[in-house]
Amino acid sequence: MVYKIADDSLFPKACMDQIVNLFELGMKMELHSYDHFSFDCEVEQRQSFGYKAENTDAVPEILNVHPYILKANGAPRPILERRMEWALKLVEEYGIEDIIVSGISSPQGEGSDYDFVKETGGTQGIVMENWFRGHGFRGNIHRVDEGYNTFQTLKKVYRELLPQLGIDHVEEISTFAHLARIHLQGIQVNEMDRRNIKRSFSGPRIRDVAQAYEFMMWELSSVHETLGFTAQSVAVARL
Repeated sequence: MVYKIADDSLFPKACMDQIVNLFELGMKMELHSYDHFSFDCEVEQRQSFGYKAENTDAVPEILNVHPYILKANGAPRPILERRMEWALKLVEEYGIEDIIVSGISSPQGEGSDYDFVKETGGTQGIVMENWFRGHGFRGNIHRVDEGYNTFQTLKKVYRELLPQLGIDHVEEISTFAHLARIHLQGIQVNEMDRRNIKRSFSGPRIRDVAQAYEFMMWELSSVHETLGFTAQSVAVARL
């Protein structure tokens, strides 16, 4: 039997509709408040959190730019391009020379880039590296060709790459709505592994209301994944 909250006599459908309407209105109000911002203004007036929020003068040593599903032809989608554009702005502002790109593809059967990557070998990480080089970045690109989801790439980055590089402070770059999940899943592979890498977070917002709503619903629906990864990490930490 499937329980539907809207069918409960204590929670009539009218109430559910009102909550949905309020949620959508809130999304519109938040997103429209950024309509007058240029991209440069958004970067300049960005909302960062994590280590840098309480240590405003701190400068990360490296940026970890998170991947996103590629188009069927292997080109980066606008969401991914915005993340990379954001990273270039911060490279200039911070005066740093190191970025991380990562990811293979979305899992088989999900998204549109799995077949492209399988046929061409052009992983998300490779596409990102080529984009950065094509847009003039001449610093160090540390590519991690691993992971079909955020947790898999974070494990590789935090357990292997950052310790090898001797990095003390990393800034995670992704779509703003994605940063909360990165924060939670990163705790599992940083603190659970008893590492002390400082973590900051920032990234661009999706301004298209419909796309932002869809993205946020995916983030909410992936909570079960994060909880499952937590259980795995706790079990490993207790060994």
